[in-house]
Amino acid sequence: MRRKFRIAAAAFAALTTVAALAGCGGSSATSSATSSETTLQLWMSGDCKADGSCLNRQLAEAFTKANPSIKIDIISQPTDSYQTSLQAASVTGRGPDLATVFGGSYLTQIAKYTADAKKWVAQKDLESSVGAEFFAENSNIANRLYAVPVDSQWYSGFYNKKILAANGFDSPPQNWDELYAMCEKLKANGVLPIVEGKQDSSAQFQPLYEWSYLAAALPLTDWNGLYNGTMPYDNPTLQSQLDKWHGLFAKGYINKDAFNNPDTLDQFYSGKAAMMLGGGSWLVPDMEKKMGADVGLLAPPYLDSGKKSIVQFAGAGIAAMQYGKHLDEAGKFLAFVLSDEGQKVIADSGVPGSRPGSAPKGSALFDALVNLSTQPGTTTYPMFDNLSQGPVTDVIYRTAAQVLVGQTSSQDALKAMDAAVKALPAEQRNIDYKLGS
Repeated sequence: MRRKFRIAAAAFAALTTVAALAGCGGSSATSSATSSETTLQLWMSGDCKADGSCLNRQLAEAFTKANPSIKIDIISQPTDSYQTSLQAASVTGRGPDLATVFGGSYLTQIAKYTADAKKWVAQKDLESSVGAEFFAENSNIANRLYAVPVDSQWYSGFYNKKILAANGFDSPPQNWDELYAMCEKLKANGVLPIVEGKQDSSAQFQPLYEWSYLAAALPLTDWNGLYNGTMPYDNPTLQSQLDKWHGLFAKGYINKDAFNNPDTLDQFYSGKAAMMLGGGSWLVPDMEKKMGADVGLLAPPYLDSGKKSIVQFAGAGIAAMQYGKHLDEAGKFLAFVLSDEGQKVIADSGVPGSRPGSAPKGSALFDALVNLSTQPGTTTYPMFDNLSQGPVTDVIYRTAAQVLVGQTSSQDALKAMDAAVKALPAEQRNIDYKLGS
């Protein structure tokens, strides 16, 4: 998912303190002066700008147009403390009627406060939704559904078509060998092959987008073992992957200030590098706006020849909180999000919905993502960090970045990940996402 929450576990006392601050005025929903009109609160992580770019606002307005008696009041919450604030408010029953939630491990502490969305959503819409299983009990939509997936997101890389063509390449690299060969030629021609660095408001290089592709050298079924501790992170495949990744930096194929380069995107937009391999589908609108037809899309080619992978996940979900005073009205909104009408609103906003056929029209990059996801022989992986436990994700975020720039070895980083798994309470290791089944 685009914004990563790196929040340590807090004591219950701390959570209840936050709850007093997070109540946002008290009860989960308020009624207007007219008894026939209901106002629901929808919490979301980050700003909901009034310039028309906020997807939640577009969904809310379209829903109210179709259901004039139900209004939705969007409450923006700080990104870094969102998970903690939502959990704290839910503990006391003072949270919102509706909340943005994220699939996988992010749901662990929130799921028990959500209502079963299957009561309201159409089964056909649910069955066709990408990533719905990661919002369901035991990763099975036949069970309780904690939230409905809103949009689809991919981790991906980008390349400058003009630069590659000028250096004799008519397509991006597809595997490690092609990547190394291309980087060597580009460097010899005075071109920076790959730009890395900070994105958004992060303090350092964000390695999680590429980590999923590095881990995709393992069969999807092996990811289950990484999460539950039955397979060590410190294994020959991941060691080799991290060593090859660091090799790109060691050979000068990546900018020297990769760890905290503050101008990553601007440098790529302005043609100062041929590729940017750590990114995702949320960058597509700006990429196409600023680079036009010169930008192309690729899955980071961190695999041996003959293998293909793409990383896709539901970007966010929306849950109806079970303590809400107007559950049926909230459930009606969930049904709208997955309906044809709701999915069209999402596509028209410039991002792909969670159901097939809801990709934005006129976007070559989104078309490319859909094509990559449906190519024969391509394995679709989820976003690794959406499923890994928070403390483990923290270690991956910190140590993988250090491996890239040579501040630590691949083996030391992987051992630190194993130590983080072993330190988890037993209930946090006892998970099975049914990956590859």
